[in-house]
Amino acid sequence: MPRPIGKTWRRCRAKMGITSDQAAQMLGIAGGSLRQIETNAKPASLALAFRAEALYGVPVDDLIDEAKDDPEPKPKPQPKIERVAPPRRQEREPTKGPKRATNGTAA
Repeated sequence: MPRPIGKTWRRCRAKMGITSDQAAQMLGIAGGSLRQIETNAKPASLALAFRAEALYGVPVDDLIDEAKDDPEPKPKPQPKIERVAPPRRQEREPTKGPKRATNGTAA
């Protein structure tokens, strides 16, 4: 989808003296969608760009930037995982075997 030039959309709407909700209603979309387009957070369809051209009286080439049209979205960076060493085993005292008598005889 073509990337909109959000500040141009917002400037055209402001020149008309209408709110984003009013413009969105005239364009046949939700107000939140138009606000996302105006902040470059969401792409605009070509059909919507042509409706905006008719509403704002601005050439469609001024409303979208074909050079920014990425066929594949860039992957989001993965969060860095902090590696933590497993806890160490506690040292055990050696097990004691059978007691031996000190005089040389077995107990």
